[in-house]
Amino acid sequence: MRYGTKRAQDREQCRIEVYTYICNHIQKNGDAPSVEEICEKLGLAPRTVKGLLKEMNGRNDVFGWEDGEIYSIRKRMRENMLTAYPFLQTGMDNYRLFYEKMLGRGERFFTVANGDGMAGAGIRNGSHVIVDLMRMPREGQQAMVMLNGRNYIRTVRHHANGRMYLVRELKEPEITEIGSDDDCRILGVVWKVLGPADMREVS
Repeated sequence: MRYGTKRAQDREQCRIEVYTYICNHIQKNGDAPSVEEICEKLGLAPRTVKGLLKEMNGRNDVFGWEDGEIYSIRKRMRENMLTAYPFLQTGMDNYRLFYEKMLGRGERFFTVANGDGMAGAGIRNGSHVIVDLMRMPREGQQAMVMLNGRNYIRTVRHHANGRMYLVRELKEPEITEIGSDDDCRILGVVWKVLGPADMREVS
């Protein structure tokens, strides 16, 4: 076996171990471990762990790597949702009664579309949109986004240069490029769009 091949296999094994450890830690403690903790538990060098985290960032739905720290995507989305909708901190009893079958165990949230800016994606004014809080959008998916303090439903696109774009689905789509100065948070992915008939069935 060539040295390069063995080295690649060793790195892949390290990646699996790091990924597994982080997933187990989040499941057990509700939050991600630190780099130092991973190094201590797995006997890896900080440089190796940070390199692996950078490779895995954005390629899984469990954790992310930002500003030198690991974060739980699930926890981050919940925090973002509470920031965007402060009333959620006091409960959603009235909403849960109506949407109990669709919302599940608090991992989904619904909002009402305001305007026809996403009509091209089947989301029209007054549509009730159910958002999955536990997922990050893939290329071309619709998501609920908080951009500079305001909430929108937009199609998420990415460019080869690493930039993210938000698309308003009109007859002639409007594209907004997310700049480095923008405060953009993905709150969740559009899971289902309900019209009046659907809502009667759910209730």
